[in-house]
Amino acid sequence: MRRYLLGVQCLLDIAKHADLPAERWMESAEERGIDMTDIYISAVSPMILLSALDKAPASGYIQQLRENVETIVQRFVDRKLIAPVTKEIADRWGKILPQPLTYNDDAGVTHKYTFHEKLVLATALEGIEGRPFVLVDRRQDAHRELNLDLEDPSEVGHDEQP
Repeated sequence: MRRYLLGVQCLLDIAKHADLPAERWMESAEERGIDMTDIYISAVSPMILLSALDKAPASGYIQQLRENVETIVQRFVDRKLIAPVTKEIADRWGKILPQPLTYNDDAGVTHKYTFHEKLVLATALEGIEGRPFVLVDRRQDAHRELNLDLEDPSEVGHDEQP
Protein backbone atom coordinates (compact mmCIF):
# COMPACT_ATOMS: atom_id res chain seq x y z
CA MET A 1 0.00 0.00 0.00
CA ARG A 2 1.33 3.42 -0.93
CA ARG A 3 1.51 6.18 1.66
CA TYR A 4 1.13 9.85 0.82
CA LEU A 5 2.69 12.97 2.32
CA LEU A 6 0.87 16.26 1.77
CA GLY A 7 3.21 19.02 0.68
CA VAL A 8 3.07 22.30 2.57
CA GLN A 9 1.34 24.15 -0.27
CA CYS A 10 -1.28 21.40 -0.57
CA LEU A 11 -1.97 21.60 3.14
CA LEU A 12 -2.47 25.36 2.80
CA ASP A 13 -4.66 24.94 -0.29
CA ILE A 14 -6.87 22.48 1.62
CA ALA A 15 -7.15 24.96 4.50
CA LYS A 16 -8.35 27.69 2.12
CA HIS A 17 -11.63 25.80 1.51
CA ALA A 18 -11.68 27.27 -2.00
CA ASP A 19 -12.29 24.07 -3.99
CA LEU A 20 -8.67 24.00 -5.16
CA PRO A 21 -7.18 20.82 -6.67
CA ALA A 22 -5.54 19.78 -3.37
CA GLU A 23 -8.85 19.94 -1.54
CA ARG A 24 -10.57 17.95 -4.28
CA TRP A 25 -7.70 15.43 -4.21
CA MET A 26 -8.23 14.91 -0.49
CA GLU A 27 -12.02 14.69 -0.79
CA SER A 28 -11.83 12.10 -3.58
CA ALA A 29 -8.98 10.02 -2.12
CA GLU A 30 -11.14 7.17 -0.83
CA GLU A 31 -13.09 6.80 -4.07
CA ARG A 32 -9.72 6.50 -5.84
CA GLY A 33 -8.72 3.66 -3.47
CA ILE A 34 -6.54 5.66 -1.09
CA ASP A 35 -7.09 4.80 2.56
CA MET A 36 -7.28 7.99 4.63
CA THR A 37 -4.91 6.39 7.15
CA ASP A 38 -2.24 6.40 4.43
CA ILE A 39 -2.21 10.22 4.11
CA TYR A 40 0.30 12.00 6.37
CA ILE A 41 1.73 15.44 6.98
CA SER A 42 5.29 16.16 8.03
CA ALA A 43 5.89 17.09 11.65
CA VAL A 44 7.37 20.40 10.44
CA SER A 45 4.59 21.39 8.01
CA PRO A 46 2.38 23.08 10.65
CA MET A 47 5.32 25.20 11.83
CA ILE A 48 6.14 26.23 8.27
CA LEU A 49 2.56 27.31 7.57
CA LEU A 50 1.83 28.98 10.89
CA SER A 51 5.12 30.87 10.76
CA ALA A 52 4.27 32.18 7.28
CA LEU A 53 0.77 33.18 8.42
CA ASP A 54 2.26 34.99 11.43
CA LYS A 55 4.31 37.11 9.01
CA ALA A 56 1.31 38.01 6.84
CA PRO A 57 -0.53 41.28 7.48
CA ALA A 58 -3.28 40.69 10.03
CA SER A 59 -6.75 40.29 8.58
CA GLY A 60 -9.91 38.31 9.16
CA TYR A 61 -8.97 36.08 6.23
CA ILE A 62 -5.53 35.28 7.66
CA GLN A 63 -7.04 34.57 11.08
CA GLN A 64 -9.61 32.20 9.51
CA LEU A 65 -6.90 30.52 7.46
CA ARG A 66 -4.82 30.03 10.60
CA GLU A 67 -7.79 28.45 12.40
CA ASN A 68 -8.44 26.19 9.41
CA VAL A 69 -4.79 25.06 9.36
CA GLU A 70 -4.88 24.35 13.10
CA THR A 71 -8.11 22.33 12.72
CA ILE A 72 -6.72 20.25 9.85
CA VAL A 73 -3.43 19.65 11.64
CA GLN A 74 -5.29 18.53 14.76
CA ARG A 75 -7.13 15.91 12.68
CA PHE A 76 -3.80 14.48 11.56
CA VAL A 77 -2.50 14.57 15.14
CA ASP A 78 -5.62 12.81 16.45
CA ARG A 79 -5.23 10.06 13.83
CA LYS A 80 -1.48 9.76 14.48
CA LEU A 81 -0.71 10.61 10.87
CA ILE A 82 2.24 12.90 11.52
CA ALA A 83 5.51 11.80 9.92
CA PRO A 84 8.23 12.39 12.52
CA VAL A 85 11.74 13.58 11.79
CA THR A 86 13.77 10.41 12.21
CA LYS A 87 17.55 10.07 12.05
CA GLU A 88 17.20 8.68 8.53
CA ILE A 89 15.13 11.67 7.45
CA ALA A 90 17.60 14.07 9.08
CA ASP A 91 20.48 12.32 7.28
CA ARG A 92 18.65 12.62 3.94
CA TRP A 93 17.88 16.27 4.72
CA GLY A 94 21.59 16.89 5.28
CA LYS A 95 22.31 15.53 1.81
CA ILE A 96 19.78 17.76 0.04
CA LEU A 97 20.38 20.93 2.08
CA PRO A 98 23.25 22.14 -0.12
CA GLN A 99 21.30 21.55 -3.34
CA PRO A 100 19.95 24.76 -4.93
CA LEU A 101 16.38 23.48 -5.29
CA THR A 102 13.78 25.91 -6.63
CA TYR A 103 10.06 26.04 -7.31
CA ASN A 104 7.76 28.33 -9.27
CA ASP A 105 4.75 29.94 -7.63
CA ASP A 106 1.37 30.48 -9.31
CA ALA A 107 2.66 33.68 -10.92
CA GLY A 108 5.67 31.84 -12.37
CA VAL A 109 8.13 33.50 -10.00
CA THR A 110 11.04 31.24 -9.03
CA HIS A 111 11.84 30.80 -5.33
CA LYS A 112 14.41 28.73 -3.46
CA TYR A 113 13.14 25.98 -1.19
CA THR A 114 13.86 26.94 2.41
CA PHE A 115 15.73 24.57 4.68
CA HIS A 116 12.39 23.78 6.38
CA GLU A 117 10.74 22.90 3.06
CA LYS A 118 13.72 20.70 2.19
CA LEU A 119 13.01 18.77 5.39
CA VAL A 120 9.52 17.98 4.05
CA LEU A 121 11.10 16.79 0.79
CA ALA A 122 13.54 14.63 2.76
CA THR A 123 10.60 13.17 4.69
CA ALA A 124 8.92 12.17 1.42
CA LEU A 125 12.13 10.66 0.07
CA GLU A 126 13.00 8.67 3.18
CA GLY A 127 9.53 7.88 4.46
CA ILE A 128 8.89 5.88 7.58
CA GLU A 129 10.63 2.57 8.26
CA GLY A 130 12.25 2.68 4.83
CA ARG A 131 8.95 3.16 2.96
CA PRO A 132 9.11 6.43 1.01
CA PHE A 133 6.03 8.56 0.63
CA VAL A 134 4.33 9.72 -2.53
CA LEU A 135 4.55 13.50 -2.21
CA VAL A 136 1.26 15.24 -2.95
CA ASP A 137 2.25 18.62 -4.30
CA ARG A 138 2.31 20.85 -7.35
CA ARG A 139 4.79 19.42 -9.85
CA GLN A 140 8.16 21.20 -9.76
CA ASP A 141 11.52 20.55 -11.45
CA ALA A 142 13.06 19.96 -8.01
CA HIS A 143 10.83 16.91 -7.54
CA ARG A 144 12.25 15.37 -10.70
CA GLU A 145 15.80 16.31 -9.70
CA LEU A 146 15.31 14.46 -6.41
CA ASN A 147 13.55 11.55 -8.12
CA LEU A 148 10.56 11.98 -5.83
CA ASP A 149 7.46 9.87 -6.32
CA LEU A 150 4.90 12.63 -6.88
CA GLU A 151 1.18 13.03 -7.32
CA ASP A 152 0.10 16.49 -8.47
CA PRO A 153 -3.53 17.08 -7.42
CA SER A 154 -4.19 19.13 -10.55
CA GLU A 155 -3.24 16.14 -12.72
CA VAL A 156 -5.46 13.53 -11.06
CA GLY A 157 -8.39 14.14 -13.40
CA HIS A 158 -11.11 14.84 -10.85
CA ASP A 159 -10.90 18.61 -11.06
CA GLU A 160 -13.32 19.16 -13.92
CA GLN A 161 -16.15 21.46 -12.96
CA PRO A 162 -19.74 20.21 -13.41
